[in-house]
Formats: sequence, C-alpha cells, structure tokens
Amino acid sequence: MASSCKEASAVYITIDSSQKAEELAKGLVDSELAACVNIIPSVKSVYKWENQVHVDEELLLMVKTRSELIPSLTEWVQNNHPYDCPEVISVPITSGNPAYLQFVTDSTKNP
Repeated sequence: MASSCKEASAVYITIDSSQKAEELAKGLVDSELAACVNIIPSVKSVYKWENQVHVDEELLLMVKTRSELIPSLTEWVQNNHPYDCPEVISVPITSGNPAYLQFVTDSTKNP
C-alpha cells in the first residue's frame, strides 16, 4: 500500500537529559511506535508549572510515526517518561519525500 502524507505525523517530546532522550528514542523505535527519532540538543523551555515560571535546558525529540499510532505512542511516553506531565504534541506531515513516507509506514506497526 502506498503511503500518503496524511498517514504520517511528527511528534514532539521534550526531556531533560541526553541519556533519557536516547532511552525514549530507542524504546519508541524498538516498539515500532516510531520509524525514526531525531534528538535535538539544547532547546530552552520557558513554562509555568505549579505557579512558578521555569526556564530549563532540554532536548527535543522529533518523532516520525503513523498518525493512527499517536494515541499508543502518547500512552507509551506517559508510562516511560520521568516528567509528571510530559509534552507530547503532534502535527500532520502534509508533504514530503514519498520514499521516506513509505519508510515511516514500513517501519512502524499496524495499529
């Protein structure tokens, strides 16, 4: 089956250490919830948590997956992420290299 853009999404997750980022990335790929995870170092997050403004250095995981796997991926992250409320947000991939989009489909499990 040919993969279309509407079947793929990019999911963004933040984390506070390189080791934890690699553990999450490997777990997502190993469980076939993600085709690929890019670990982007040194992003600065500014947010309000428990009535205090925080400024933290974090890493950003950019996860490529099938759109229909996002609920399972989100649950997996919630169960494996050290934060009380991990950031897991997604955007649909609206265009891209057809061969890469097929790779995303072929490398992830059927929902």
